[in-house]
Amino acid sequence: MKSTLATLWVIVVVGGCCRSATAATIYGASGLILTPSAYVPPDRAVGFGVSTFTVKPPTIERRWLSSTVDFGVGGRSEWGLTYLRRTGGTTETGFGGFAKYQLQKETPDRPALSLGVDLIGGGVKTSQVYLVGTKRISPEQAKNPFILTLGAIYARDRDGIRRDDTDIFGGFDVKLSRHLSLITEFRSRTKGDAHNGSGVMVMYGAKRYGIGIGFVNNGRSDSHRFFIGAGYNVSTLD
Repeated sequence: MKSTLATLWVIVVVGGCCRSATAATIYGASGLILTPSAYVPPDRAVGFGVSTFTVKPPTIERRWLSSTVDFGVGGRSEWGLTYLRRTGGTTETGFGGFAKYQLQKETPDRPALSLGVDLIGGGVKTSQVYLVGTKRISPEQAKNPFILTLGAIYARDRDGIRRDDTDIFGGFDVKLSRHLSLITEFRSRTKGDAHNGSGVMVMYGAKRYGIGIGFVNNGRSDSHRFFIGAGYNVSTLD
């Protein structure tokens, strides 16, 4: 029964996303690739996202699949659900939720500031809380806006490994053209990982959809591996 429900969940999410892509982290909340930003969706917005990448430690290559649905609430918070699946050698799955609340809106002088939590159970158990700030650095009239994100995240568990560790993370989003962006990130090495987490992605995004491709290492891989993400944003629930 659990396997059937998980399969149905993936079909629903991928079915909504095959037209598209959105900037959602693998744990669900909007942001970079591995780590969140301080931005939240507009009130009553609904978004679907799916992404996949591989991790290759010295022994065996493992594939990750992440699928999410998220909701913007009140223009200050983001709520959603995440399904994770990890295959290769053994198969582990996880299902849970995430929430982000924007403590401070972005102004010309201050960054957006948000507090969030990711709670996923199962074989890829993840429980972590974070504080993150995001700010547009470039002038309003700049043709290529530069957006910087910095934050700290405490992970009690992540990816099925007990951590009890705090990471510092950051990244930037540079608009290359009207619909094309370059996104990159860095996350400090966490207990249980061989490397720092990092990634780079080029993303094409129209008003409601897009696609992102790049390379990522979640800290468990011996090298950066190919990443692709897709999603679809519904403007509102109306």
